[in-house]
Amino acid sequence: MNTAVQLWDGQLSLITTPIPHVSAPNEVLVKVAFSGICGTDLHILAGEFPSSKCVILGHEFAGVVSEIGSAVKRISVGDRVVVNPNTNCGRCSFCQKAQPHFCKTGGIRSTVGIWRNGGWSQYCRVPVETVYTIPPQITLRQAALVEPFSCIAHGFDLLMPLATTSDILICGSGIIGLLWASLLHFHGYRKVTISEISERRRSLANGMNVGYQVVHPDVLVHNAKKANLSGGQEWGFDAVIDCSGVPAAIEEAIKWLRCGGKILVFGCCPKGSSIKIDPHIMYAKELQIIGSHINPFTFPKAIQLVKDMAEKYLNYDSVVVNPNTSCGMCDNCAKGRPNFCKFEGVKATIGIRRNGGWAQYCRLPAKNAVSLPHQLSFELGLLLEPMSCVVHGWNLLQPITPDAEILVCGAGSMGLLFMCMLHFRGFREVVVTELLKGRQKIAQRLDFGFQIVHPEILISEARNAKQDGDEDWGFDIVIDCTGDPKTLEQGVQWLRQGGKFLLFGISPAGSEVKLDPHEVYAKELKIIASRINPFTFNSTMQILQDMGERYLSFEKLGMRTFQLQEFTAALEVQRSGEISKAVFEN
Repeated sequence: MNTAVQLWDGQLSLITTPIPHVSAPNEVLVKVAFSGICGTDLHILAGEFPSSKCVILGHEFAGVVSEIGSAVKRISVGDRVVVNPNTNCGRCSFCQKAQPHFCKTGGIRSTVGIWRNGGWSQYCRVPVETVYTIPPQITLRQAALVEPFSCIAHGFDLLMPLATTSDILICGSGIIGLLWASLLHFHGYRKVTISEISERRRSLANGMNVGYQVVHPDVLVHNAKKANLSGGQEWGFDAVIDCSGVPAAIEEAIKWLRCGGKILVFGCCPKGSSIKIDPHIMYAKELQIIGSHINPFTFPKAIQLVKDMAEKYLNYDSVVVNPNTSCGMCDNCAKGRPNFCKFEGVKATIGIRRNGGWAQYCRLPAKNAVSLPHQLSFELGLLLEPMSCVVHGWNLLQPITPDAEILVCGAGSMGLLFMCMLHFRGFREVVVTELLKGRQKIAQRLDFGFQIVHPEILISEARNAKQDGDEDWGFDIVIDCTGDPKTLEQGVQWLRQGGKFLLFGISPAGSEVKLDPHEVYAKELKIIASRINPFTFNSTMQILQDMGERYLSFEKLGMRTFQLQEFTAALEVQRSGEISKAVFEN
């Protein structure tokens, strides 16, 4: 039998009918594997987009051919295929002018899944001209994205030329906005902002790991007002891609275009809606408003795009959890300081304020879950959160000259990760201090050529240098991973002129450290504190991929796995310094 979701007079219902068969020589029967819900489907259900009164929806789908008509030659039973829902007559005036998407009988007037039965079904019968085989590099699940990608490819062509240095705004981070972000990143665009009202959708956009800025639209409204008040004519965007279909969003975004800017109206607005524009500003700034309508000539291109992008951009099998998120709307978030979010950040950290990962299952908000690229094992994924904190600290220390002499205090797991980062970045003049012999051995096993010493060695060297009047002894950078106030006091004293001290380890609340402010002034020192991982969780994925097993294997880092029921032993062994980190494995 064939189970399907049918639209009848504005209402959906689940129906079961006999499996259909081809009824014409040029037809193909597809057993549907994956079928998407498009924004257009939602507009149909809301009565905002026309469709057949009785129809099985679904125009984004892929599957396997189960039957072919007698005249079908290029498609065989068993082929994995994707369906282009839009056809054309090839004879009308629009088709003759190479505008098949405006075809008088085809195009959007006969779309499979809108006017003819579509893919929200186990089986779908379609004309052979709509059927395309897919290469083995594309999974059927990824193939369901070919149709939306074909529409995006058409919009992308309409936007050209557009320099890769352009500032671009994507309005809306539904599936279309996310696919636009993927395509822009694939083509080398890096200065992209995504605006989205929904907190959950903002988290999905952040989880793409492309390094784009993701904000609530109110942040842009605030920035625009601020720029107007200060006369900042440079603020704005060279191109805006509206994927929201919300007239008010389009009207607002046009105001944010720079001179020569373009806005692509890609999202489908309700029929009869309106926006207000200032034609004088259109003229004075030489703006372009461009509409994009379905997918003429771009379906084969979209198949190639999905093939080329599948591995890096369209893999959603695994996730890793960022325990720290932000509201995106408070004063601190608006100032680009989400690690000080008034409502989230460390105030709502998973595993501290909310139940975390010392369990077989963990329930968490969707915005905390980030897709893990298939190049990263679960073992490397486990290091993503601590390494993202290291990356934030690293960024705060910049700039650092390649010949800088650096001291890392503490060879626990964080000290070891800092060692890996320093070696990966080409730093070789590094000393590591550690009290525990077990941790000293782990640090030595990394085989970086760094000097691993007991802190008393440096205390003795510092004393001798002071007695000898040796002002050259010391370090350009000190990174404290111990959280020990005494170590911080000593580390600051060991800084050379112009030196920097990174306070990375967490000291007990209420601790006190004595500093000589005259020394800080005279030597022009910088004492920098680093707090969790603002903006670095996604970018750290690429760093982990680049560092790989050469640096980050469990064995090299002195990490050991335990079962959950062995938690007492795990804690004891980690405290002893025999290992750097205990990991619970399910």
